[in-house]
Amino acid sequence: MTTIQEFHKKSIENPDAFWGEEAKLIDWHKPFTQVLDFSRPPFAKWFVGGETNICYNAVDRHAEKRPNDRAMVFISTETDQEVVYSFAELKQEVMRMAAIMQSLGVGKGDRVLIYMPMIAEAMFAMLACTRIGAIHSVVFGGFASGSLATRIDDATPKLVVSSDAGMRAGKAVPYKGLLDEAIELAEHKPAKVLMIDRGLDKDFTKVAGRDVDYATLRTQFMDADVPVTWLESSDPSYILYTSGTTGKPKGVQRDTGGYAVALASTLKYIFCGGEGETFFATSDIGWVVGHSYIVYGPLIGGMCTIMYEGTPLRPDPGIWWQIVEKYKVNVMFSAPTAARVLKKHDTSYMHKYDLSALKHLFLAGEPLDQPTHEWIMTELGRPVYDNYWQTETGWPILGPMPGVEKTEIRYGTPNFPVYGYNLKIFREDGTVCEPDEKGIVGILPPLPPGCLTTVWGDDARFVSTYFTLFREPQVYSSFDWGIKDKDGYHYILGRTDDVINVAGHRLGTRANRRGHPGSFGDRRSGRRWCCRSTQGPDADGFRGGQERRQRRHAGTDRGAREGRDEAGRRQPRRDRPPEPGPLRHRSAEDPFRQTPPAFDPGARRRPRSGRSDDDRGSQGPRAVATRSGQRQGLIRTRRARRADIRLPPARVAGFFSSAPGVSVLSRCLVAALTPPDFCAGASPGLQARTTIPATSRTPPAAATSNWAPACSAIC
Repeated sequence: MTTIQEFHKKSIENPDAFWGEEAKLIDWHKPFTQVLDFSRPPFAKWFVGGETNICYNAVDRHAEKRPNDRAMVFISTETDQEVVYSFAELKQEVMRMAAIMQSLGVGKGDRVLIYMPMIAEAMFAMLACTRIGAIHSVVFGGFASGSLATRIDDATPKLVVSSDAGMRAGKAVPYKGLLDEAIELAEHKPAKVLMIDRGLDKDFTKVAGRDVDYATLRTQFMDADVPVTWLESSDPSYILYTSGTTGKPKGVQRDTGGYAVALASTLKYIFCGGEGETFFATSDIGWVVGHSYIVYGPLIGGMCTIMYEGTPLRPDPGIWWQIVEKYKVNVMFSAPTAARVLKKHDTSYMHKYDLSALKHLFLAGEPLDQPTHEWIMTELGRPVYDNYWQTETGWPILGPMPGVEKTEIRYGTPNFPVYGYNLKIFREDGTVCEPDEKGIVGILPPLPPGCLTTVWGDDARFVSTYFTLFREPQVYSSFDWGIKDKDGYHYILGRTDDVINVAGHRLGTRANRRGHPGSFGDRRSGRRWCCRSTQGPDADGFRGGQERRQRRHAGTDRGAREGRDEAGRRQPRRDRPPEPGPLRHRSAEDPFRQTPPAFDPGARRRPRSGRSDDDRGSQGPRAVATRSGQRQGLIRTRRARRADIRLPPARVAGFFSSAPGVSVLSRCLVAALTPPDFCAGASPGLQARTTIPATSRTPPAAATSNWAPACSAIC
């Protein structure tokens, strides 16, 4: 039997033979003449000369063979809807949408911006674009007007497809007002706006001459027969924007043939899903997980895909498991946040349903801590896999490959480099790290099929952003620190840029390494982040000032040596060894048998590290302010998906009082004080400004209520 290492080695040493074989997983209208053209590094073209179409591979070829099999199930617990589409029915709906787009002047190469909730028409629109050769750009539904406007200007869409409103936790979130304001702010004006009226916002207004009604046009094209537009493999299929920490959003441009082949291969080797089975990803089409594993991946593999609008708790915490039972879900993909939410509720909601069809659960998008991983794997009685990837890559970089070899499940690691990725851990001088040595996670080009081919409209930015880490060798930078242990398992640590910009104030980050034996911190609960202002003489203000830090590093401060401050409070220490925790692994033979790892108490402790925000299938910002944090003189804010930011209240207040023109908070300071629908529905025109005295230890209640609109532009 082939091992993961042998399989990966083959993909790196002989990519032409490896990917030429994988290309047989999809249908080609015209065969390719060259597997890889890497004559202009770092730009790579895959399957040169071949012609194919993603919509054909996802819908048509299955509709021809299995027209009555389930293709997509749309479920909304917000509006109590449940609709099942066969492959034949899905094909017809896609052709109707494609005919509408063509009637509005959309053709090959034109951009279509999709600003939609999780409804079936959103999938129809995405597939219709790929069918006729248009390039879609999906923006997360409810995104604020300012952010939406920047994407409109960059993509210059001819058509916008939107809805009157989305639903969240039983409340309508109007979209039309946000869209109208975004178009008003944008320099580029789309020619048409196609509106899906759900009847949720009775008061939305139509712009004469620009807005058209989907239901009305649909009746005109009920019997439409729109042929597939065959595209060269390197033609772009879609643009997906990611801002990361670089400010101006980057339009990740994806190709056609390479993307289809990559997704088809992941269904075979990573997710182990087959024709006629069911895939349930709980993400959103606004994120890369939604593109790859709600819409395209499962359908290309001939699977039925679940499109779900709702939360994991409505109508009760058992709703996802009810769906698994009803539709015999075989593969499930979610986020650690969702697992942590479900962990707070009675497990009877899970155990009351028959989950025997479920093979395994994949979790990605943020750190997966050991308690959550252990809890959900024990309760499900199924393997639960962590995996790591980015918007830029489109599919996993690190992950398990049970379709190749079943390996031991270890907590705190997203496993091994996936085939096609020549991944290394680099020192800052460009040399490769030894095992258990921290370095920068990089990928030697060419990037495998399915990854971004460039930044939309900006080849120079593609090179300068991702491939200037070293002079030699040329390396794609993930902007993450990482470690590979002696067994080949990889651990993702903190962001390499280490800076978050908040309303003009630069915040440095210091991270705590997760889950790796011998590392600092609580290996049982994951990792925390601390932030410090990089401005002023006391940049480490919460630690007590320059003089105290010098004493602490010199070892002359008794409180520091004992890990306590002057008030006797316990403080995190960079050099305090971790307490040996019950870090357990799962054996490959029996993934539910726990085995303690070897622990060397004399091993050298590694410095704290962690990882920050990135673009791997975000589930949106979350933040909390804790009483305990205030007792310690801290406001504790949880950065989106992975970080705890700690700042003194006076310093936070100072951001508002001292920074001129402050009206927007970075995502890392978006607080749970904000109702979800209020934050999503706010616009720059409504942004409030507030001044909080720098002497205040806690923001006054009146001022707190004005934070929400200021957060909306970037949340």
